[in-house]
Amino acid sequence: GATFYTAFSAVDHLDDLRKVPAREIPTIMEYVLNDDNTGVVPQINTGSLYTLTQELQHSGWAGYRAVYYLDADQDPVVAYMARAAWDRTATPESVDTDLIQAVCGKACVPDLLEVFKEVEQVTRSMPAEMGFSFPVPSMMSKFMKSGPMPAGFTELREGYRRALLAAQRAAAKADAGRSSYADYWVGRLKFTVGYFDCIEEVKLAATAEDKAKKARARNLPAMARDKQAEAADHAQRAFDICRAMLDSYARVAVDRSDLGAIATMDEYIYRPLKRWASDLKSQ
Repeated sequence: GATFYTAFSAVDHLDDLRKVPAREIPTIMEYVLNDDNTGVVPQINTGSLYTLTQELQHSGWAGYRAVYYLDADQDPVVAYMARAAWDRTATPESVDTDLIQAVCGKACVPDLLEVFKEVEQVTRSMPAEMGFSFPVPSMMSKFMKSGPMPAGFTELREGYRRALLAAQRAAAKADAGRSSYADYWVGRLKFTVGYFDCIEEVKLAATAEDKAKKARARNLPAMARDKQAEAADHAQRAFDICRAMLDSYARVAVDRSDLGAIATMDEYIYRPLKRWASDLKSQ
């Protein structure tokens, strides 16, 4: 049989799901709304869960349960799941449209639908094993190694950037006093784009530091000084980006899961980058 964890990987294995004798043995599926291996960047799986829900209904599964880590990101997904529990005609777009109109106003619908679409597309494009924002002590220090940005990061960042632009348009169109939900996505996506930018600067700093070490080993003091200064500059930029991206997230935090994510990144990203930038500058 197949093993799958994310919603979109389950969709890719529908033939295996159809082998489950769900009508004979009461069976439920675990819907993973946020992949903890991917980490704290926004993830949306509404389209995949729609496909799975249709399959479960057709094949006589008893139901599902959900696992998720960052609550506010999952409003569109949970809204769909709640409606689909009693309305077989519910679709992600129809439910998302009702949600957006209710919280922001009709003018926001096209742009926030684009936000959800872009984030879901990035979610599906992200390798499950990437784990690049998994909230562990090495979540940023693992990038402090010489070399280019990891493969695929530029494309993922562009998807999140497109989502950010759409969220900013939505926030500008919200009914008076009703922009908070669009503002949340602006803050979350500013954080996410910043996270990629931060990684890019960290890789540049680490690469320059490596070149400085090699120059010292070859007794080239002028080159070593130049590369050390370059490393310190990139590390300082990484720290400045880190501070700005966490500020963007903190300004829109709506629940304890947001606050927990920010506190974790203070410990695992902010403080290590601050120490690293200071160390590189002092060398």
